[in-house]
Amino acid sequence: MWKGSREIVFLLVIVILFTNGCYSTSFKRQVFFTEYFPQNIPKQIPNWWRVNLSQYLRLSYIENGDESAFGGLGNDVFSPNLYSTYAAVGILDNLSSPIEDSKSVIKWIQSLQDKKGVFYDKSTLAQPIEQTYWAISTLQKLNFSPPNFQNLLQFLKNYEQNNGLFIFSNTAGKESVETGISQTYFVISILRLLKIKPEMASEIFNFKTLAKTLQIYIRDHASTNVALNDLRSGYLISAIFELSYIDVGLMPSVSYEWLSSKILEIDTLPYGVQYISLVNNLTEALDSLKINSKDVAIRISTYLEQKVLPNQNTSGGFGFGKNDWNFIEPMVTYEAIKLFKASNISYYPNIDKLTENLKAHRVKNGWIKFITFEPSVQATYYAVLLAKENGDIKKYPIKKLEKYLEGTIGDLAKSITTNKNSNGIRTVKISDISEKLKKLYYAVATYNLLEKHIPTKLRTQVINLEKTLIKELPPSSEKSDILVSAEAFSYFIHTFDILQIWPSDSFGLLNEIREITSRLAYTIKDEQAFNMQTLFEFYILNSVIRFYDLHEGNENSFIIENALSILNTGNGFKMSPQLNIPDVHSTYLGLWLIGNISGNLTTLNTDEVIKFVMASQAEYGFYYVPQRSDSGSDLRVTYEALWIIDFITVGKDYNFSLQR
Repeated sequence: MWKGSREIVFLLVIVILFTNGCYSTSFKRQVFFTEYFPQNIPKQIPNWWRVNLSQYLRLSYIENGDESAFGGLGNDVFSPNLYSTYAAVGILDNLSSPIEDSKSVIKWIQSLQDKKGVFYDKSTLAQPIEQTYWAISTLQKLNFSPPNFQNLLQFLKNYEQNNGLFIFSNTAGKESVETGISQTYFVISILRLLKIKPEMASEIFNFKTLAKTLQIYIRDHASTNVALNDLRSGYLISAIFELSYIDVGLMPSVSYEWLSSKILEIDTLPYGVQYISLVNNLTEALDSLKINSKDVAIRISTYLEQKVLPNQNTSGGFGFGKNDWNFIEPMVTYEAIKLFKASNISYYPNIDKLTENLKAHRVKNGWIKFITFEPSVQATYYAVLLAKENGDIKKYPIKKLEKYLEGTIGDLAKSITTNKNSNGIRTVKISDISEKLKKLYYAVATYNLLEKHIPTKLRTQVINLEKTLIKELPPSSEKSDILVSAEAFSYFIHTFDILQIWPSDSFGLLNEIREITSRLAYTIKDEQAFNMQTLFEFYILNSVIRFYDLHEGNENSFIIENALSILNTGNGFKMSPQLNIPDVHSTYLGLWLIGNISGNLTTLNTDEVIKFVMASQAEYGFYYVPQRSDSGSDLRVTYEALWIIDFITVGKDYNFSLQR
């Protein structure tokens, strides 16, 4: 059975109807092609992995207004992350939402603690002291108190300075007092979380000196009436909070006056994570001094309604700014929700949407990184393929996907410009033309997958764009340009094959294709200079030449077969002769070529190919190469891996079991 993804299988006809026009619809050739996409995920794939694939697709999905698309998730993003887990647990706790399987989260966080009592997750970019605070706070929200805090206190002691402040950076002693105050905040917060009384802590830490340092700082700055929108107020609030733990009786009286006056400035602040956090810290300091004012909740409510809520995005959460329309920044969202608890607003808007997004980012042991990425027409193509195979396509609004595809084609049309220098010579880059033809192909191909006929107006626009772009393609002068030119023509050919319109040779394309094919053949014969992608493009362009020449011979099959034998590792195919191991993408292309040339798989140990693909499996997708999370697990490679399994196992009964 013939199979393919973007690489459509050509069953080329012998008779060609040439026309005088560039693109004739009345005398178009009768294109007979087969696109093979497995209708279902191979039966050997266990159900738990299919469930994970559904989550993978959901994470890749982006929605904005009346259009939607998928973005390309890369690398191993599916490991729990302490930053995200701390914020997600905090969000759910403040929303009084249940946290399922909390024991697995507790167990994972415990695994991050070392003998010193410090918690550290290498995937989280933050100082160990911050991470330790996040870990302890999260565990307490999950009703678990961490042991071994005596060692932790000794660890903290090592970073105590002569002025009583704590500094955890590598240049200790050189930072400002403000730096020390901001880092001391985590120490005091940890002591509060562990319910360690200041009297006990004073036996370990030099709190007498620390109190004096904080008193001086508070008197000097509170008396100047620093405005709340001045970032210096954050240090002042932290200093008050820290001193209130040591001994509230030592608090300068000016602190009460200053804090009370800042309540009136809450609703004057702009939107921003630093300001949202500032208000939360202000309420924390007010509580520590037992300053009660009904005006606090009123001012916070006004601030939320006027400044914060308008920035809530389609995720149900918040990003760093207005442009983050689909992205949850977990810490920003957590800080915003903490404000809601301190306000008079009774219901958090779009709570269902937020909890749905949090659930999509949850893995067994916690929450993964919340990453932002751009929509991609190529990722959308492969996501739709996988969604159809896995039975998920109904979860995604087809009209919104079509709107994105229409917009992609429209944007490409707007991007076409005349690229000439002062001498009238074209300056367009081959790679730019190839990239645009690639996007056009994936847009048209995705319409095809959605089983929707591309609208006539859009179809005409695509044809005109293809015509313009291919005319703009400059001759490939450099050796490095040959493959890019071949790819450009390949996408051009595939797009017209989908549209069932075959262009005449009025542009002189056949001569250019002959030239590129000849140069590719020369490259491939040099057994060290080619790669699998070269081989694939050579096959496509050579097929076109045979088509136009009415030549049924396969004189170049020997070149391809010889090259495949060089790239054959027995258990798959590698990208180039210089490499030692196969990869999923090259194996996919190699099997596709074998299927089109001879269909003979005897040169491969198919059982070993299956083992190799299995070794490339991740919990949600497939890696480019086996057991290498840094190689990326993405939508394209995931589809290609499943394609390989289906290609080889059709008619065979493999005992296929992916491991968790």
